[in-house]
Amino acid sequence: SGLRANGEVFPIEISIARARMGERMISFAIMRDVSERLKLEGLLLTHYDSLNTLHHITLDLLNQRDVREMLHYIVVKAAKFLEAPYCEILLPELDELVVKASTQNEVFAPGTRIKRSEGRLSWKVFDTGLPATLDDYSQWNERQALYEHQNFKAVMAIPVLVGKKCIGVLGFARSAAGASFRQ
Repeated sequence: SGLRANGEVFPIEISIARARMGERMISFAIMRDVSERLKLEGLLLTHYDSLNTLHHITLDLLNQRDVREMLHYIVVKAAKFLEAPYCEILLPELDELVVKASTQNEVFAPGTRIKRSEGRLSWKVFDTGLPATLDDYSQWNERQALYEHQNFKAVMAIPVLVGKKCIGVLGFARSAAGASFRQ
């Protein structure tokens, strides 16, 4: 480790070389600050782990035969991947979004129909094709009474897109304060 003038300790790498100059042996030492390299290596490992997880999820998903099982599998894996205990996938049918799969602790069972007046955040995401997050759903002015007993804090809704067309919404929620989806 190295020590900066401000007292900060930082990781270093030292290369040592020896050379003969006439009758004398001279040793050289070169010290390099490797803080940035170690930080990037950690980031690469994190991304590798995430991609590896997604790869395994994709392989498992390809083995699913039934659409309901596949949607349930997506919900369960997405909830685990994002560390969100609540997750649902909504698909449109006429003028409603219908819960097609959800985690077992989710408010709505598959088949529940949500009108525009009832699921404003999900419909906003569906209509715009853009994701939305709220750090504290319980404080949102447009929250819906049907979610009141859940005491959701952080929520996130992600559009399911095919090209530029939104074909559904994947919704997530956390009930722990300060557990934002913005990290």
